Amino acid sequence: MKVKFTLSSLTQNFSKILIARLLGLARLDNFAIQLTNDDNAIGHIIVYAGRKATVAEAQTRANRARDYLISVRKVAPERLKAVDGGYREDLTIQLYITPPDAESPLMPTLEPSQVEIIYEKKRQPRKKNR
Repeated sequence: MKVKFTLSSLTQNFSKILIARLLGLARLDNFAIQLTNDDNAIGHIIVYAGRKATVAEAQTRANRARDYLISVRKVAPERLKAVDGGYREDLTIQLYITPPDAESPLMPTLEPSQVEIIYEKKRQPRKKNR
């Protein structure tokens, strides 16, 4: 079976991905600004994996957001908590700013038994065309 992609469909798909990524970064940038307005506040990045999730997906995404805030926005690492919040119907990312002694406000809506874990296959290296 051959799959045919047109330039416009590839461009549209790429544009949707790029827009989603830029909106996510803008949200993190605003979070960093709000966090720096209060010297004592702690930022919580809570990620809930969806009903279908890969192994450690939520923690990986939370860590990636935290790393961005530390490396790009220069937020002090001790002011950020990256948390695997468990599971919800859909992948969800929540950002909270709390006093230093507050716990991360976790609100999962699915039990682990209700989730399908997808184990990623190892990628095969591409064969070079000769």
